[in-house]
Amino acid sequence: MKFLAFIGLLALTMSCKDQAIDGQYTIDEGQTATITKDGQATLTVSTIQNSLCPANANCIRGGEVLVDVVATQNGSPVTASLCIGPDCQTLQKGKPAKTTLTVGGRSWTIELVNALTTTPEKAVVKIQIQ
Repeated sequence: MKFLAFIGLLALTMSCKDQAIDGQYTIDEGQTATITKDGQATLTVSTIQNSLCPANANCIRGGEVLVDVVATQNGSPVTASLCIGPDCQTLQKGKPAKTTLTVGGRSWTIELVNALTTTPEKAVVKIQIQ
């Protein structure tokens, strides 16, 4: 009987352990998305700067979208700047489209997938938490 109680306790403990999280979120500029059900992991899009050349326009350069994010888990915030677009490598050196951060003791991979030019502007972000 003690063995069965031990197995039950072990199963309960393992089910409570944080799982890896994968998701794609569309977040308004200045807004925060809750990543985990308990609300302990969030991603805030603090700013979006969109200078992409519009479709059907003649531009001198292709442009880029810069997005500043704040990843928070268990009260520990970490900031990152992400960039997509043809001019990211030449004009925004050091600002990748995808980055891996350690947030609250866990590894977060954050990728800027797209930016939507709605009002307010939105960032489409993929997140994987290990």
